[in-house]
Amino acid sequence: MCISDWRVWNTLMSKNKSKKKLSKAGKIILDVILVLALCMAGFSGYMLFKETERYRIAEASYKDLKETVLVKKEDIEDNSKHIDWEALWAINPDLRLWITMDGSQIDYPVIYPEDNVYYLKHLPDGTYNDNGTVFVDAGNNRDLVDRNTVLYGHHMLQDPPMFAELENFKDQAYADEHKEIHLYSPDDEWIVYPVGGFVSNGMDDYVQLSFSSDEEYEEYINMLQSRSVFSSDVTLTKDDKMVMLSTCSYDVYDGRFALFGKVEKVVKPGTTVKEPAQTKEPEPAKEPETEETPEETENTEEQVYYWEEPVYEEPVYEEPEYTEEEE
Repeated sequence: MCISDWRVWNTLMSKNKSKKKLSKAGKIILDVILVLALCMAGFSGYMLFKETERYRIAEASYKDLKETVLVKKEDIEDNSKHIDWEALWAINPDLRLWITMDGSQIDYPVIYPEDNVYYLKHLPDGTYNDNGTVFVDAGNNRDLVDRNTVLYGHHMLQDPPMFAELENFKDQAYADEHKEIHLYSPDDEWIVYPVGGFVSNGMDDYVQLSFSSDEEYEEYINMLQSRSVFSSDVTLTKDDKMVMLSTCSYDVYDGRFALFGKVEKVVKPGTTVKEPAQTKEPEPAKEPETEETPEETENTEEQVYYWEEPVYEEPVYEEPEYTEEEE
């Protein structure tokens, strides 16, 4: 080591020696900070575990449900959906629909609830879970008889995604590739043909279930179509019924994405279709023949009752005859 290096070394050592040792209070403060940091890290880890755990529970629950109620494709001859409804009702008797869309993970049971709150955070079997269950608006009737039947489902970021893939309809190419959504009930099957979709928020009252007239329904349809973010070759008229699928959207604060489409019932093989009513004018109805009714004979011997005033007769007193003996 040269002389210059030696001088540098001595200078550094002298500076280190001049530093004061950390006080006892300082050590306590550092220990507290360290403990708080460890606690924060532990809490963050716990919350992360809890967040992923709810997804794991929901994913396992839906997986077990599908394995229980869905008939495997290799066990059936056609490509239609075969559901063991008895097994599904054993889980929850209000599970009366099933929704699926080819080319997506949308393949879930649908429940008819008593309100629009409970199944936001409950699985089909009633387990509390933020993934919830796809459900029909509580104001709708069953079997898609209303002009607008609304289904709600969450937009989850992990499996099961629920209705998250609906937002893909904002891409025209995706909309062109997904032309049908299927709904099943124990007795019927429907196809929903997507017509449009739009982004909204929780303050927008875009859900309407009943309509007072055809004109009001047409105005509603036109309003929805004017807001659509994709185009479709399918149109809705006042004579059609629609299904609306509503989920969350992260494009705006408290966002919503609503997909609506025309719904048609599938005629199953072996079922008879009612013939349309004849359009020709009906023949004029024949005038009813008048039947002669026998004349009623008048009863001339009518008994007339009059009130007669009773006649008062004075009593007649006879004087008794007296004999001599009595005198």
